[in-house]
Amino acid sequence: MEWVIANGAECEPLLYNDQELLRVAWQEVLSGLQEVGQATGAKRLALAVKKKNQELVSLLRGSVSAAGVTIAELPDCYPAGDEHEVVALATGRVVPEGGLPVDVGVLVQNVETLRNVASASHGVPVTHRTITIAGCVREPKVLRVPVGTLVEDLLPLCGGAQCQAPAFLLGGVMMGTLTTEPATPVDKTTAALVVLPEEHVCVQRRRQSLQHQLRNAQSACTQCVLCTESCNRYLLGHHLEPHRVMRTMAMGLTADNEVARMALLCSECGACEYACPMGLSPRLVNRELKRLLRRPVGEPAGAGAPVPRVPFGTGRIPTERLVARFVLGPYQRRARYWEHEVAPRRVVIPLKQHAGAAARPTVRRGQEVIAGQVVGDCAPDELSARVHASVSGRVVHVDEEKVCIERT
Repeated sequence: MEWVIANGAECEPLLYNDQELLRVAWQEVLSGLQEVGQATGAKRLALAVKKKNQELVSLLRGSVSAAGVTIAELPDCYPAGDEHEVVALATGRVVPEGGLPVDVGVLVQNVETLRNVASASHGVPVTHRTITIAGCVREPKVLRVPVGTLVEDLLPLCGGAQCQAPAFLLGGVMMGTLTTEPATPVDKTTAALVVLPEEHVCVQRRRQSLQHQLRNAQSACTQCVLCTESCNRYLLGHHLEPHRVMRTMAMGLTADNEVARMALLCSECGACEYACPMGLSPRLVNRELKRLLRRPVGEPAGAGAPVPRVPFGTGRIPTERLVARFVLGPYQRRARYWEHEVAPRRVVIPLKQHAGAAARPTVRRGQEVIAGQVVGDCAPDELSARVHASVSGRVVHVDEEKVCIERT
């Protein structure tokens, strides 16, 4: 391994997790980066951040330079935080189609992952998650919350939802999942809780079914190729042309091998939705096609090394245009790290927060547990991960999907 890159680019609009985490816990992130570098034998360490965050860059430059870490300043565009983009912008290398950064000698890790690595080196498991609460709330904040904290317990900490019938995007407005259920728990992968009115364009887009999209594509897709010209994988030289996927699927044709490979290369970043003047979603079509094909997403799709179609850092979507396109301006307010402890009365800990199989519960109802205790373990001979109690208390419910703990 030649490079290890700490990814603090954070390209989703309204999110401030990475910025605030680097501001308040940069020593832990740096420690994790150095440990990963040592474990992989990396020759070069880097921290990727947005160039616009000069206050943060000035704060970190001296310390990271003294540790032998360079700062890669990325443009303020979407999706600059995608690991393929980070590799290209920081090293000048292009990840091959269907490949991973390690294929070009690079390992990319999010800054929170590196903080967790530093903790794990001292025997501390992952029990908390840094999350941005933004959107239609009185005061957006960045919180450090126990895994399993419910949405309904987070909203009051930010002044509550300031709209009728709020909807919640878990993870962000571009790549997040939609729910209207306040009892939805935060898991280890939840980067954000964005609260939006039910009628907001980002909510309505998430409610559209694949069948609705295909019907619209048949009547509304003009093959203008704007979706393709905004696709970051296409710009990096990969053989992904969303407009061709839309044409093939909308006409009810059986996808040939070429189109199938295209869908498998989609990162589902949603840049195509920004570009489409007809409100279509090639991202949704690609997702369904990948599911139907049931083939490994990582399977190589093309021959030879990709050749970027535009210079690195150009052709991407400026964040300010993304904000305008999806009517996010009223919610674009700076969120700061909340120093106080978040202590929910009850947590609901999912047993599947990772790739592979769900963990199997190791506790029973009525059992007392302490924070950090294993409540779900890996099944033998299966890809999985352990799950730990995020608070101390009594187990009040256990099933194959979750463990519920109430503080005592």
